[in-house]
Amino acid sequence: MIPENAFTQSREAMPKTTLAILADDDVSVDASTVISQRDLADQTLEEPDTGEQSVSLRHLRHVHQSLLNAGYELRERLGGHSRCHVHTATSIATGKKVVVKVLVEPSPSTTSALARFHQEGKTLTSLAHPNLVRIIDCGSVTNVNFLILELVRGENLANRVSLSGALEPALAISCVAQASAALAYLHENGVIHRDVKPANLVLSPSGHVKLIDLGLALSTDDKDRSITRLFDDRVLGTADYMSPEQALDCHRVDARSDIYSLGCTLYLLLAGRAPFFGDTLAARLMEHQFQTPPTLTQSPVIPEILVALCLKMMAKQPADRFQSAREVVEELAKCRA
Repeated sequence: MIPENAFTQSREAMPKTTLAILADDDVSVDASTVISQRDLADQTLEEPDTGEQSVSLRHLRHVHQSLLNAGYELRERLGGHSRCHVHTATSIATGKKVVVKVLVEPSPSTTSALARFHQEGKTLTSLAHPNLVRIIDCGSVTNVNFLILELVRGENLANRVSLSGALEPALAISCVAQASAALAYLHENGVIHRDVKPANLVLSPSGHVKLIDLGLALSTDDKDRSITRLFDDRVLGTADYMSPEQALDCHRVDARSDIYSLGCTLYLLLAGRAPFFGDTLAARLMEHQFQTPPTLTQSPVIPEILVALCLKMMAKQPADRFQSAREVVEELAKCRA
């Protein structure tokens, strides 16, 4: 049960594990996921508390004890970045496995990380959709801020493509259609995701897709008081999938920015690589602004209607894209036929 005071958010690294993946990797524009399976209780906490590791180990012990006090025992580390870690955990009350997302250190008041973390919990508590990750609990115990999320079993699509190559068009259509349905729901409830990408789409063995990680989400009801604007965050998102307008002003994007990012995701699923691959972050951002992606003709099995749909989703000007995620769902149904 969520307490009343519950708070109300590259080059993608390609992990080698397929254990369920809630990998959080973008407080900055080019951060990357780090996946390492380590049992926190059996290994990390038993390491000698000496040398350069002493501070981090003390913090880990503090996090572990705080989560125990909240009713969850940490298990494997799934991923994260310097300010946020993601673990599996077991609910002491039910014995069920869940995912715990922990803000590693309270950020200085001059950054938006803590506020965005709180906002992610608030946003998720108000949303429920079959293609959207579900929140179970959230709170703060002895200065440890955490989210408890459902454990989504499967693999993220970045990992799938890295290990197995491009998807068959039918599977790519199914994945993107489900993601579009989740986005349509978010947009209709006043939320822009701002970080749609393959690593944030988890595909289950049964073919069910869930959209994860609302850490960069923007409420369309109150753009002038966007958390990221209040803290003067310049650029938020992931470079390989970021719309041209988001790179210029991440505070005033709308649903069509998410559609662009989903188009870049579809491109990767069909081509086996991101649409732009400049050597530097700046080069890739510029390519999103001005370059046409290489044509999707590597495989003759990709239907022309699907290629056209992908390119329309990735149009440079928002007015030239589909104007809603519902339109994308409808067009994908035609491709499926």
